[in-house]
Amino acid sequence: MDRHEADARHEPPTMPALWARALARDPEATALVSGEERVSYRELDRRARALARRLRAAGAGRGRIVGVCARRPEEMVAGLLGVVLAGAAYQPLDPDYPTERLRFLLADSGAPLVVTGSDAPPPAVEGVATVPLDAAADTEPETAGPDDAADAAGPDDAAYLIHTSGSTGRPKGALVAHRSVAALAAALPAALPERVTRPGATTLLTSSFSFDTTVKSLLLLFSGVTLRLLPEERRRDLAEVARAVREDRVDSLLATPTQLWPLLESGALDGARDHPVHVLVGGEAIGAELWARLRDTPGVGATNHYGPAECTVNVTVAPVEGEHPVLGAPLGDSRLHVLDGLLAPVAEGAVGELYVAGTCVSLGYLGRPALTSGRFVADPFDGSGGRMYRTGDLVRRRGDGALEFVGRADHQVKIRGFRVEPGEVEAALAAHPAVRECAVLASAEADGTRLVAHVTVTDDAPWPVARELRGHLAGLLPDYLLPAAFLVLERMPLDPNGKLDRAALPAPGDPRAELADQFVAPRTPLEERVAAIWTKILGLDEVGVLDNFFELGGHSLRAAQVISRVRNELDADLTLRHLIEAPTIAELAERVATADPAPPPITRRRSAAGPDGG
Repeated sequence: MDRHEADARHEPPTMPALWARALARDPEATALVSGEERVSYRELDRRARALARRLRAAGAGRGRIVGVCARRPEEMVAGLLGVVLAGAAYQPLDPDYPTERLRFLLADSGAPLVVTGSDAPPPAVEGVATVPLDAAADTEPETAGPDDAADAAGPDDAAYLIHTSGSTGRPKGALVAHRSVAALAAALPAALPERVTRPGATTLLTSSFSFDTTVKSLLLLFSGVTLRLLPEERRRDLAEVARAVREDRVDSLLATPTQLWPLLESGALDGARDHPVHVLVGGEAIGAELWARLRDTPGVGATNHYGPAECTVNVTVAPVEGEHPVLGAPLGDSRLHVLDGLLAPVAEGAVGELYVAGTCVSLGYLGRPALTSGRFVADPFDGSGGRMYRTGDLVRRRGDGALEFVGRADHQVKIRGFRVEPGEVEAALAAHPAVRECAVLASAEADGTRLVAHVTVTDDAPWPVARELRGHLAGLLPDYLLPAAFLVLERMPLDPNGKLDRAALPAPGDPRAELADQFVAPRTPLEERVAAIWTKILGLDEVGVLDNFFELGGHSLRAAQVISRVRNELDADLTLRHLIEAPTIAELAERVATADPAPPPITRRRSAAGPDGG
């Protein structure tokens, strides 16, 4: 045991204490890499402490929530760290969210302050002051003296607030304590290969900071791991992610199953034999096919991570090995109960609802006592009066003790790793004056789950209805909550009791039927080649050159796949921004015709090294 490990036994279980230990280990080690910029632990600490001092001067501290909204990922990390060093709880805000969404999140949290990046000012909200991050760093001397940051927060104080989708149309914020975060930090090293958590290793961040899995990235940073960061546009671009994996020789990356499929297809993990890479898979259920693909790819190790935001990111980790996907063993002191409706354990092999107990269980939903009491219930197996969280996930326990995910006990689904309550989308749809009735269902597709909206509308509804409603929702909801298809019905199907019969709602057909534009076939060889890429990605028989990609069911992940294939097949150096600005085949073909050649693909020399065992 070294000195730092010995000191850790006497430190309070808080994020500031974890950071202090990481800083003391090697201040000059590289903490962040973003583009050409490399930031040491000492420099990151300087920036974060400068911000913490300004925040404390502005009233931040224990029991307060501070928003952080920055487009540059290195600023986001410094902002989150500065907030916890000030003793407050951070609330990550995605600058790409619609203005109304950001306003709601700030109003719901009651945050009096928002840390802003250099290029992502959040919407003005009455009573909320902004603290520019770059100004804080510029006014701080190169060597910051010691302060009381390590004692700024206690183990039972809130560390962060993460909002998830709400079934009533109102997102709910899960408030997580420092003690829970510290427990996850203590448990992760034993559950992951040593080369993933060792000081000096590199992990690639592939998700938005509004996604709770980034908490795990911060904990890897606290263990001495270098975070490889990509700007937002590059992070959404599969070719750029693949290039970062290959060029930077990262040791690990965090990804959802939906993200992993196109990465595997693009060859991002090819050549890992001479530099093994470990994939931390989480955010949504992993299917048997992807499980086998990861298990059998030479040089690739993988672990399956499961856990709701209400239980501090992860409560189980399972090595991706064996024939069937499993959730894995509990992390740390987490306890997993598979129970029936009377909270009695079900028999081995029977399906029951999963309840989670232990230090991982969060403080509950901010400002929602009724909702909290319904999901965070008394633990009948704990004589000390503890609580357990009702996950809503249906599982079965196998003979070997492993848990298998079966499904949900409600309508909640995962879309590209984000928890989605279709009721939230229904509430936003119902707010449109042309909508009489609506129902939103999840539809399983080859490249992941998508949402389908079914509506009945007024006689004077704008036409085309799908375009009108999609635009309405885009102003209220983030990208992952937007339905991929809109079906206009004469009436909603009802069951014998007069209630909505969800099972009788029709499946989506050709999305072109929703469009008002006349079909125009490709007119040039280049348009034909672009159309071939679109039909493959969208799963359609034909696409008109004036059709809008996003109105045909396209989303950010499918857009990334299109750009990746345009680069490889048409030798055009385009980015996601080009498709967003030119969302029709006619417009995109014009961009392809004038684009620079795509960078050559990166190849790796194969070695005789064996596959990664971790």
